[in-house]
Amino acid sequence: RTAVAPAAAMGATSEMTAEEAAAWAAMRAAFGEEDVEVKAVEPVAAGGGGEVEEEAAALDAVQQAFDAADAGDDPAVSVAAGRTSAPPSATKAVKASPITGQGEDWLQSQVDRLVGEVQRSAGEPFGKALLTALWRLPLEDQNDVLLGAAGTEGGLLESKAERAKRLWSLIDSEIKARTK
Repeated sequence: RTAVAPAAAMGATSEMTAEEAAAWAAMRAAFGEEDVEVKAVEPVAAGGGGEVEEEAAALDAVQQAFDAADAGDDPAVSVAAGRTSAPPSATKAVKASPITGQGEDWLQSQVDRLVGEVQRSAGEPFGKALLTALWRLPLEDQNDVLLGAAGTEGGLLESKAERAKRLWSLIDSEIKARTK
């Protein structure tokens, strides 16, 4: 199979520059598509072609760094993301996930973001038992429960204490419904 640039789909040309080919290859790799043969043409540069090789080398280095991070070779990636390790029950839930290896880190970051959002909305932190029960759920379920809680609106005259009680009750009932 040969890659076709978007311009080719509109009738312009069926060849792309090396930079475009590399960008499309990186995009396909990010979405797990199979290797595709790409026809590349060298761009006509007014001031020499050194920039193209330099940019291609930089793109290769970035791609290798992402590949190493995806393979788990660089523990600094998770430390930089703010987590050194997940609780054991959360680790099991992530490994049991059907999307393992495909956006797992992104989904974990969304769950982390939603935990913070719900805590700010409630005006208090999660209780230990509730957070532990949430961590026992698969990652997708954690995301669904938190999205549902974050997206609920209370009454106009609802106090912070009432809102917190409603959020924690909603999350608790969702967790219980998903664990039965």
